[in-house]
Amino acid sequence: MGNVNSLTGTSETELARCLNLMENSLNHGEKAKLEVATYSLPTKEDLDTMWAEMTVSGFHVSKPTARIVQGIPLTSIVITKGSPIWAAIIPLIVPIAVIGLIAFGIAKIETITRALLPLVLAAGGLTIIALGIMRQPAIKAAETYARRR
Repeated sequence: MGNVNSLTGTSETELARCLNLMENSLNHGEKAKLEVATYSLPTKEDLDTMWAEMTVSGFHVSKPTARIVQGIPLTSIVITKGSPIWAAIIPLIVPIAVIGLIAFGIAKIETITRALLPLVLAAGGLTIIALGIMRQPAIKAAETYARRR
């Protein structure tokens, strides 16, 4: 099998499959660059933690770098063949994706709020209407209860 130039995975399963294909195409000691697109750039601390966890696990990797390319945040790592199974790197990358999703949610909070506002207003309006409708029966029940005492 010749060297694979580029593979793309859009889920953990696809990415694991692509990493295994990439590893199988390399000779021992050759290097490959892994780039993961996220919603936001990870912090320096996140990159340091990711690198520390991978090196402790026995992976031969460069320090991860993060940059924005054409508006897309990318995290890059150079992996050397001879490391443990590449697909095992995926669980170490997932926390960065989660952090990216949280940051994306925080950045889009205004849009999310605008989308939820009509639902909250409708629910509040229906609650007020329901309370108005149930007011008379509740008053009658309270009067009946008071007369019995």
